[in-house]
Amino acid sequence: MAAYFILTHTITDIERYRDEYIPQVLPFIAKYNGEIVVASFDAEALQGNPETGVVILRFPSEGAVREFVNDPDYQPANDFFEGTANRWDD
Repeated sequence: MAAYFILTHTITDIERYRDEYIPQVLPFIAKYNGEIVVASFDAEALQGNPETGVVILRFPSEGAVREFVNDPDYQPANDFFEGTANRWDD
C-alpha cells in the first residue's frame, strides 16, 4: 500500500533550495521509488496560518518512507534543507 511523506515549510533561501538541495534529494527519492505528487513554494491556505510551501511524496510503502528519511547518505542533504527552510515543527 502506498505511503505519503508530507512536509510543510517556508523556504527562506529559494535559490539555494532550488539549485543545491533539490539536486541532492532527487536521487534519494528515486532510490526508494518515490514520486513527487505536489511541490509548491507558495501554496495558499484557505484556513489558518500554515507555512507557505508544501511537498507531498508518494512511496510504495511506509517502510520505503522510513528508509528514505533515515538513509545515512541523505542526512547531509537533510541538514542542508534545514538551513534553507522553516518547518512547521521548528
